[in-house]
Order: sequence, then structure tokens, then C-alpha cells
Amino acid sequence: MNKASRLLYPLILVVVIITTGCSLQSITTPTASNEVIVEKPQAETQSIKLTGQDNKTALEILKASHKVGTKSFGELGEFIEEIDGIKPDAKHFWAFYINNESSNVGAGQYTSKASDIIEFKLEEIK
Repeated sequence: MNKASRLLYPLILVVVIITTGCSLQSITTPTASNEVIVEKPQAETQSIKLTGQDNKTALEILKASHKVGTKSFGELGEFIEEIDGIKPDAKHFWAFYINNESSNVGAGQYTSKASDIIEFKLEEIK
């Protein structure tokens, strides 16, 4: 091995180590307890479409076919926190649509009809 090769290989190794370290920093966030959280971008195109059923709430229909995590707010109803393990980050939420229109009531308060198209979309909070 000549002198130039002996100097070039360690330089390449240093560049690879630095580059790899920089890319890892961009996807991890250290916390006060030295725990590392990997941040995953939310896909804004995720949605779930369901067909309405006479005299059933949209939330009942969703729960019958998907794993749903909710938080109860007493008389106000339930807030959908996650669907099928997809829990929105602080910048997103599960929006509820009826026949392609944003609903003005919660999924637990809306009693559907068989002709309804119910959709839950992962959307950015604006």
C-alpha cells in the first residue's frame, strides 16, 4: 500500500462516520432522561372510508371494523385518539366526514343512514 492510500482510507472513514452521525441526528430527538424518540412524519393522505348503517353511529361502525382508541369527555362524547395503531402527532388529528363534508358533530353523535359514506382522514391542524 502506498503512502497516498494510507492517508486516503482514514480520511474516507472519518467522512463516513461524520456523515452517518449527522443523518442520525436529523431523525432523533434526545430528551432530558437520555431517552431517544424517533420522529415519524405523519402521512396526510391516510384515510378510512366506511359505508353507513341505519341507526348506528359512525363511531360504532368504525369500532366494529377497526381498532379504535378514544378518550371520553363525559356528556360531550368520545374523542378519537388513534385508529389501527395510528396516533396522530401534535400537528395532526383524525377528521370526520359524512358524504365528503366535514361533520359538525362527533362520530359518536352522528347516527348514520345506509346511504352515507363515512370517512376518517388524518389531517394537519390549521
